[in-house]
This record gives sequence, structure tokens and C-alpha cells, in this order.
Amino acid sequence: MTTDDQDLAQLRDVLDSSFGAGPPLPPPSDRLAAGRRALRRRRVAEALGGATAVVAVVAVSFTVLGGGGAAPRGADPVAPGPTATAPATGDIDEAELQAELDRLAAEAQVRARHARTKGLVSNQFPAALDQDGSLVVKDGWRVTQQVEEPVGYQPPEASLGVVVTDGERTRWMLLTVNRALDERGKPIDGKLATSANADDAGKGYSRFEDWLAAMIAINGGEQPSPLVTVSADDQVHPGPGATLVDLQEIDVIEGYTSPGDRVAEVQRDGRTWFAVIRGHGRDAEVIPVDGAVLPHATLAALLTYVGQQMESGEGVR
Repeated sequence: MTTDDQDLAQLRDVLDSSFGAGPPLPPPSDRLAAGRRALRRRRVAEALGGATAVVAVVAVSFTVLGGGGAAPRGADPVAPGPTATAPATGDIDEAELQAELDRLAAEAQVRARHARTKGLVSNQFPAALDQDGSLVVKDGWRVTQQVEEPVGYQPPEASLGVVVTDGERTRWMLLTVNRALDERGKPIDGKLATSANADDAGKGYSRFEDWLAAMIAINGGEQPSPLVTVSADDQVHPGPGATLVDLQEIDVIEGYTSPGDRVAEVQRDGRTWFAVIRGHGRDAEVIPVDGAVLPHATLAALLTYVGQQMESGEGVR
């Protein structure tokens, strides 16, 4: 019997019977597993998308339908077809997810620290200590020498001596982290402050260790052995291990010396030093100058050097 022979009232039944039962539904266990995988992938995408501002988008995609064509009528839209299996590569292991989140968090911390510490350094001060005691170096500069804790601080305070260069210019630096002080000079609980002393290599000293010792003394650390001492009666005496070669008054250098100020030439450990003595008696200030930084280790060369340093505004130390 054909459809042409059927009554129009039976047309709907004939059409329904022509489709047949259709493909069978997947077992409930397969449909549940596929749904859980889809939910896990969606949660992974949401977690990675919001984990850190460093990552803009993490896209996770998967295929619901295999082959081409429409899903069978009544089939679960998230379940694979009757013969399809969910691809193993689409699953994301929880350990892998945590490792990825940890990596992104570490990258975010590094970038945040770089942005925060960028303001600590400059061409004049190309290195600095962060408040946690870690070393920060300006881009394009590198450390060629460092001396650990030269001042002798105890945590949380810290100090570091470094020689840094950009390939053309070399800077000697003493970096410190100290307890912050209020306007009355009293420590502020829990507050730390960073500071730095820096000079171009060879200014006043030919060796980094001598420069560093002088900076440590300025920062309240151990005083280096003096080249000369001045007694209460204004007599000049050689310091430990030194020999006084010459002592004479010098002409007034405007803004630096006063009438009656003197300069001493000293030999120590086979090296020539000069000591500019400003003031008298117990109020005298002794300023050492390494003879090796002068064109010639003579008094005339010393006076020229001091004058040039004053004109530049840098001073002798």
C-alpha cells in the first residue's frame, strides 16, 4: 500500500512511521561523564580568565557534535554521538591547572615588583636596595663587584657595596636599608627607608675598597685608619702605619678652605696620599685624597684637583 492510497487523516501517522525509531541514546553513564567534562572545562576557562590581570583571555573550546549534520532528535546536546568519544586532549588535569595558575601569579608579582622598583634607580643611582634587602639594578647596567654587609647591620637593616657599569660609565655605590626616623630622629615602628651613596669610579680614591671604607664611616660605621691626626695643641701627627712626608699651609680655596688650613703628604703601604686639614686642634677635619687619582702626586696637582672639584660643585668627597 502506498501513501497515495491512504486517507488524508492518516497522513500524519504515515509520516511518523517513515522516520523509524532513530539511533539509540548513549548510556546514562556516558552522558554524565561528558557533562562533567564540559563543566570542568568551563570552570577552567573562568578560573584562568580571572586569575590575574597579566592574562587577558584563556579560551577553552570543545566539540559537542561530531562529523556534520544535526544531532539526533532527543539526544543530549552535551553528549557525544552514539559512536563518538570525548577527546582526551580536551581534559585539563587539576595539577596542570594549579601549575598554570602558580606560573601566572609569579609573572604578575615579577611585573608588579619591576614597576614598583623602577623608580628606585636612575643614571645617577643605577642600583638600590629594596626594602626587603634585594638588589635592584637599572636596565642596561650590570654589577661587576659587590661586598656583602660592609656596614655590619643586622636584619631588617642591610647594606651592600657595589660597582656597577653600563659599559661606558662606572659607579661606586654603598646601598643601605635603615629604620625610618621621625623628625625627632626616633625610629618609626615597622618603617624602613632606603638610601645610597654613589660616585664615579676614581673620584678621590683609586680603589673601590678605600672609597667604600670612607662611605661606611660617613654612614656611622667603623672609621678607617686616619692618615694623620691633629692634637688639641694643633700638632699634626702621622696615623698608624703612615709616614708624614710634608706639611704646609695652602692658599685659600673659596668655599672650601680658610686661612691657615694645611695639607699633609703621607706615605702608607707604598702609596702616596694627601690629607687636606681644614680647621685646627680638636675641631680639625681631615679629608684624604688618594695621590693615584692625580695626574702627578704633587701638591700643585692636588690644589688643581681640589679647585676643579669645587668649581664642579661635587666637592672632594
